[in-house]
Amino acid sequence: MTDSADFDSCSTDEAFARLTRITGLALPDKAVAAVKKLARDRNALQHYGLTAPAAAVEARTADVLNFLLPFISDHLVPGLDQSQKADVEGTMYLVRSQLQGIESFLTKRMNELRAGLQDVQDRTVFCPECAQQALVLGGDLPSCRLGVARCE
Repeated sequence: MTDSADFDSCSTDEAFARLTRITGLALPDKAVAAVKKLARDRNALQHYGLTAPAAAVEARTADVLNFLLPFISDHLVPGLDQSQKADVEGTMYLVRSQLQGIESFLTKRMNELRAGLQDVQDRTVFCPECAQQALVLGGDLPSCRLGVARCE
């Protein structure tokens, strides 16, 4: 970190370009657009005072979380060492504990998961972390489909 604060910030567009270039992942256009919209909302709030209705911002946040949580679990965590994984899981535990308060996210995520959960309905139970009927038993560890948690 520099004391002079003389640095160039990476824009959202550049961050996605770098992520795609470095990882080779094809990111869903809808998810990228949702992140960009939420970044604009954040900038508007930070610099000018946000004028968008709270429900619209919450809906955008739900879209971003719906992309981001599985992305972290599927693409970031597998490349970490054990210490880093433990740090991420500690943080993700805190994030998942707050998901219960974002109704638009819960509705969106559960609607997207509905078909997949029907296939494992006989092994799906109430998750104590997210408070939803989304904890799938079996395999190595139970897996909460809502917050993409690995419950132990």
